[in-house]
Amino acid sequence: MKARALWLITGNGSYAFFQAMNSIVISKSLGLESLGYFSLALAMTAPIMLFSNFGLRILWVTDTTNSYSFNSFKRVRSYTSLVGLLFCVFFAFLYSDNLEVILVITLVGLSKLIENLAELNYAKLHKAKKQKNIAKSIFLRGALGFLGLSAGVLIFESLIFGVLLYSAAWFFVYVCYDIFYCANLVVIKDHGNILGYRKILKAGLPLAITMLLINANLALPRFLLSELANFELLGVYTALSLFVLIGSIVISSIGQVSLPTLAALYSEKKQRKHVLFVIKVLTLIISLSFLGACFYYFLGEIILAILFNAEVAKYNSYLVLMFMLAPLQYASNYMGSVISSTKNNISLVISQTTMFTFNIIFSYFFIKECGLLGAILAVASSSLVLLSCYFYFYYKSMVNINA
Repeated sequence: MKARALWLITGNGSYAFFQAMNSIVISKSLGLESLGYFSLALAMTAPIMLFSNFGLRILWVTDTTNSYSFNSFKRVRSYTSLVGLLFCVFFAFLYSDNLEVILVITLVGLSKLIENLAELNYAKLHKAKKQKNIAKSIFLRGALGFLGLSAGVLIFESLIFGVLLYSAAWFFVYVCYDIFYCANLVVIKDHGNILGYRKILKAGLPLAITMLLINANLALPRFLLSELANFELLGVYTALSLFVLIGSIVISSIGQVSLPTLAALYSEKKQRKHVLFVIKVLTLIISLSFLGACFYYFLGEIILAILFNAEVAKYNSYLVLMFMLAPLQYASNYMGSVISSTKNNISLVISQTTMFTFNIIFSYFFIKECGLLGAILAVASSSLVLLSCYFYFYYKSMVNINA
């Protein structure tokens, strides 16, 4: 399991690194305002496209009885992802009359559609415990995407061309590696009804709503910063958030690789082992966050100045604060995977809806009064609400495990 976790952390970590490099190239070449545009595009498209994937990866990995057909999963993912892209385009036109913003949002949405298709192939590899191949695909997508975006930004001096080549690179990896190589590594004998789309959509709807709410919660402070402040401040927030994002991706990797183990422990009603496993991971999360806060307290200003500029480096104290509060965000991230292992997906929806309600209140008032500091406090406060909900539902699941 440690080897599989290491592969996923390596793959997702490299992806986070290249995403950070994308932001650095954009900010240094085109300025913080363009970085704000790119961040807004990610914030707008992520909730829609992650809703459209209907949590099929989690459904497939946790399906221990082979009650679903993978071919049906592929058809459902293709249809829902296309609809998701159309909604991205619609909201882009609804949000702005700036052609550059509309095109950037559309192209980022297209890259998310490609990611949706690749991610379903990852589900098959994940269940077969071939995390090494997932990691290679993620690395290739991150590296070639970075090269494509850099070429567009540096050669054409255009964010639009950069995101276009970024999406094209992702499509190249999907076709040449995911389809022609990885897709045949795991041969699946399809069980269940090939046409059981309604069953899949019904099972995946709670997970889809959860993913929508998770990313809406992440996007809300960014939207309000662009509306209540400006795109430059949104660019600063994006730059600082990149460092916390790396930790989030590591935590997500740990959650993904531990999900089958946690699901098996829950199915076998091994309550004590399940709880001890969760406690160990949460202890690791708190320790890593503390080390991150110490590291950036001493070296953050230098790193921000080198990677971005002196203007961003002035906000190093905010970065340290982010890491001090990060355990709330990281722990709630991991507890989402823990709740998924109990298959109590409705509780995910209830928890995320509760968080979203509080996040609207926190974000509006905090950002309106405190700007960038308000965005950081809003994320931490709403994460605390979410974590409290998750602990409550996890306690109920463990109490009722033998029922």
